[in-house]
Amino acid sequence: MTELEVLVGNLNRLTKLLRLAWSDVANPLLAPFERCEACTQIAQYSVELRRYLLLMGAGLGLRDKRYMAKKRRIGRFTFKEDRQLIRMAATSATPKKAAAIFRTSVDTIERTCRRLGIQLGRDGRELEPKVKR
Repeated sequence: MTELEVLVGNLNRLTKLLRLAWSDVANPLLAPFERCEACTQIAQYSVELRRYLLLMGAGLGLRDKRYMAKKRRIGRFTFKEDRQLIRMAATSATPKKAAAIFRTSVDTIERTCRRLGIQLGRDGRELEPKVKR
């Protein structure tokens, strides 16, 4: 048996155990203590199932979606994002840092700052005085 076949077998067994545990919880004749035990088993089986699914995904060359870089949605900033950008301006964050956090371009951050009437901190090279010779 290959490692992938073992993982598939474990996944099938865990899903059966989860089904049985959920049917136990749904039983109206179950005592509160037994219902609590069934819920604990569900939590344990769910953790194991998640771990096996991640292992199986890694074996198939898939990446966990939580770790993939997500791109910001297209369109205007939401009210929550506007507030976060205003807070960042208060803490002297740079446009590059804001662009990295919002997963967008520096130009978009600067346009949004102009729309909101705020000024983000400048990069170090922009703070140097320009001297004519």
